[in-house]
Amino acid sequence: MRIGFRVDSSMEIGGGHVSRCLSLAAELEVRGFDIVFFCRILSGDFTEKIKSRHHCVTFESQNPSEIDCEAEIALIATYIKEEGALDWLIIDHYAVTQEWETAAGRIVDKIFVIDDFVNRSHACDIYLNQSVTNLTDEQADRINSVSFLLGASYALLDRNISSYRVSKRGGPKKIYSMVIDFGSYNNFEVFTNVIETVKSLERDDLQIEAEVMLGRNEQLLRLLKQKFNGVKGLNFHSFTTNYLQILANCDVAIGSCGVTSLERCCLGIPSFVIPIVDNQLLLLDMLVQNECVKLVGGLDYIDVPLLRSGLSNYVNDGIDQNWSESCKKIVDGEGVRRVADILTVSRSTPVKLRCAEEADAFILFEWKNERAARKYSIIQDKLEFVSHKRWLLDRLKDEGSQLFILETKNEIPLGQIRFDYKELGWELSYSIDSKYRNNGLGKKIIQMGLESLTSSAPYVVYGRVTKNNQISNKIFNALDFTCETQGTDILVYKKEYSL
Repeated sequence: MRIGFRVDSSMEIGGGHVSRCLSLAAELEVRGFDIVFFCRILSGDFTEKIKSRHHCVTFESQNPSEIDCEAEIALIATYIKEEGALDWLIIDHYAVTQEWETAAGRIVDKIFVIDDFVNRSHACDIYLNQSVTNLTDEQADRINSVSFLLGASYALLDRNISSYRVSKRGGPKKIYSMVIDFGSYNNFEVFTNVIETVKSLERDDLQIEAEVMLGRNEQLLRLLKQKFNGVKGLNFHSFTTNYLQILANCDVAIGSCGVTSLERCCLGIPSFVIPIVDNQLLLLDMLVQNECVKLVGGLDYIDVPLLRSGLSNYVNDGIDQNWSESCKKIVDGEGVRRVADILTVSRSTPVKLRCAEEADAFILFEWKNERAARKYSIIQDKLEFVSHKRWLLDRLKDEGSQLFILETKNEIPLGQIRFDYKELGWELSYSIDSKYRNNGLGKKIIQMGLESLTSSAPYVVYGRVTKNNQISNKIFNALDFTCETQGTDILVYKKEYSL
């Protein structure tokens, strides 16, 4: 399989988009995928870093703030013609529009969009937003995706970050190590205010080591070194390759609220933060609500007295174990593996069908309440988990009900199929997890379910489908079920099994 990434970087855009795409690409490459990046050549871009790891197709851009849809789609189409099909095209770019995605969808198999906003329209198979856990119906309709991956459990961090997770010991310390990291931000005044605030907290019995991360900004590095020449306990880093190791050794952080804030959460490092651009506001809100960060300013500015007060309390009281654990709860570092698991599933993936168990209650609950599943279901009401679990336990005990789970060979659940014995015979109902749709699994689960159904012949199997559920109607017809009309909106498909 081959996966493409459409992403850009520059001094203006920053490198966060590329960093998370490279993290995902590294995990996919380990699993045997061929990787290709499509990037514009821009001032201060990361194309050389990308090329050192993966194949990268570059193209010139006359206007860095605008995307030439026609030219880019033509370039990708040429690549596909010469090198072979793309199974997925992953887009992480604010300037790529819904029209661009629609055009790309005509030449690639599937579209995967990564975004940090919820007010942009898309045309994609999977939409990932690590900054929110829920969407309104209006937002979901605008995004227009088959499946949604929401929240920090899908954060695309370095695939090795989990190995750096350690428990921070509570209690006062004589020496503190702090990291100051605002990503690609280059506001000399903000860095100066933060560094001066940190160093002002030192006293005879307390030394503070500050690790100042400056990305690739050589000019800012030079100015800060001149400003703080001779000040002890300041270590400046520009484009370091051992960032995670440095971060893991720190006790507290001061910085922005982008991808780096999720890395700090994963490592259990409490942070004092400000948002430096508006695409960080959703993530900031989620992290504040979960008590993972403390806000010490507003958009693009530091509130120095507030920062000094917060840091002073932290330094005097020692490491806050509860704060550290709150951070680690929200991000476990397994996001790239979760996403790679999803992208790995295809029409050729080996699957198996097993009997459902009580332990499947939560995944069945999630499937039933999926927005897309309810849209095509005859009963569209949302369920409560307590009543759902009671229903499942009753079904597992009922001889007139047979419930199966479809999963991969390495036990990734993909969907469910259920047979309930009623007056007409065995009523069939099924659903496929929205993340794995358009892989031919609907037809496969029904075929395997019919083979697994235990019943004495003769018997009838039937399924009720809404008329607007085109995929299920197509599957039942392909499996030679006969169709009858029930009312104005329901079709009933039947199949008889004789002695």
